[in-house]
Amino acid sequence: MPTTLGSVTTSKFEKSPEAHKLHNEFVVKTGQAAYEADPVIFATDGDVQSAGAGASAETVIGIAMMDVAADERVTISMKGYALVNALAGAALNAGPVELGAYDATTGKRKYVTATTAAKTVGHSLHVATADGDEIQVCILL
Repeated sequence: MPTTLGSVTTSKFEKSPEAHKLHNEFVVKTGQAAYEADPVIFATDGDVQSAGAGASAETVIGIAMMDVAADERVTISMKGYALVNALAGAALNAGPVELGAYDATTGKRKYVTATTAAKTVGHSLHVATADGDEIQVCILL
């Protein structure tokens, strides 16, 4: 159906995403895809994919800004408002995290895998193999 400007394409966004939202690029997981205006989740390895039916709200990191095939980069309009440099409080996958202890030696907060949706304060953008590994966290507060 043509738009008022004569284009044969239609927008998937009713209104443009907020201009001040955090946008970040991620690689789409091998064998998966990301679709414009579709909710996106992390795979456990830190790559992203479109959320499947029934995905929980705390696993969704934002929406894809374009259609992207596997192994390509996609821009995500993220739910979070800030990326912080932090530490893993234990081994963890990319995805929902909760607050861990504050490390006074490094001056950074530690984060651990979220045990419940109510405790989720953000998403780790990286996989950590051990306590003290450097990670980035997208804060949802």
